[in-house]
Amino acid sequence: MPTAIKKNLEVHPHQMDYLQRDAERQREGSAEGKYAGRQPTARRKAEEVMRLCDEGQSANDMTKTLGISRASFFRIVADNAD
Repeated sequence: MPTAIKKNLEVHPHQMDYLQRDAERQREGSAEGKYAGRQPTARRKAEEVMRLCDEGQSANDMTKTLGISRASFFRIVADNAD
């Protein structure tokens, strides 16, 4: 049973049908290797984030330049801290 159904037992019958069909499509897609979830777009910029950090740019400047959120920026920095 999809987690959305478990969390909210007061679901309209049409919504319940949709959630069940969607969950089934995701299971089928996962089995076929088609459904992998959302791609980690900000983490692709990790090398550039670390290069700009080494150059001494501020967090605000880097997030604006790279088009990522501050949370993503600090997550990348924490993941790459040596």
